[in-house]
Amino acid sequence: TQLYAMNRDGSGRRRITQAGTFNTNPTLAPQPDRDGDGVGDACDGSYDVATGTGSNVAVDGPGANVEFAGVTAAGSTSFVPITPAPGGLPAGYTLCDTCAAFDISTTASVVPPITVCLDVPGSLSAATFQGLRLMHGENGSWVDRTAFRVDQPGLPRQVCGIVQSLSPFALASFRAPSASAMSALVGFSRLDQ
Repeated sequence: TQLYAMNRDGSGRRRITQAGTFNTNPTLAPQPDRDGDGVGDACDGSYDVATGTGSNVAVDGPGANVEFAGVTAAGSTSFVPITPAPGGLPAGYTLCDTCAAFDISTTASVVPPITVCLDVPGSLSAATFQGLRLMHGENGSWVDRTAFRVDQPGLPRQVCGIVQSLSPFALASFRAPSASAMSALVGFSRLDQ
């Protein structure tokens, strides 16, 4: 068996395989499917988790987890890795370039509040971990929704927040502006008035 290419009108037929190089018994091994949604990981940009009904429903994704106060109709919660853009960050915040960020959504009917936690890479220092904030994309801006941190032996370190809706989430470090920088900003704003 050989493969040929030709023009649309059937002219110019030419063989594109070499004799003896065509695999007549290809294997069609299935792709890994970490989330079990029937779409192989190589073709699936999201990690989808079945989300059942009840109170305090926890959903774990790769590098993030969500807990819904209530779920009234089952569905699926998706964790899509993103590369967040720094636009819309409040003053003093810098996106963590080594931390995972996700656009999280669900087809389940949920009752807020919703607790969202993002894992912090183990390579980051304790001081850096303490300075991280959970940012939630809201109306084109990043909003700090940090509520608490998880730092227990044997568990991933996480920064968590409480929100009313789902959308993009990222981690950012916060450094308060110095007094001299604040004074320059105040002086600048007076010039504009």
